[in-house]
Amino acid sequence: MLLFIELDTRRVHLAGVTANPNSGWVTQQARNLLGGARGTRTAAALVLRDRDARFSRSFDDVFRSEGTGCSSRRCRHPTPTPTPNAGIRTVRAECLDWLLSIGRGHLEQVLEVYLEHDNTHRPHRALGLRPPDPTVEPALRT
Repeated sequence: MLLFIELDTRRVHLAGVTANPNSGWVTQQARNLLGGARGTRTAAALVLRDRDARFSRSFDDVFRSEGTGCSSRRCRHPTPTPTPNAGIRTVRAECLDWLLSIGRGHLEQVLEVYLEHDNTHRPHRALGLRPPDPTVEPALRT
């Protein structure tokens, strides 16, 4: 599975699921993400990723063509910024560790439902206990 996480809004995007990810697949998922995001949000200023060989020059070029900086360096993050793998760890601990997937379609469906919950209902501490895309303002008890 390939997830993109917007660190400022904590919104998570499921790019795709495959048993054999390679450079071409990862690059295509980046194109799909940027193609679907045009007009719906602002472009990222910087893309942080690890040094996995699947993130090739063509992957970087997709983001550079959109005017986004792309970095393969390990950057020192400010204290309040979560580690780059925190979103993946959350998906695993809260969702994937609790079920047995019976196939790719099942895994995609489970991830889509979980990410909808995470993006629209789950409170995030960094956002003042609000979800990234609140559909309904939570009622406060007085």
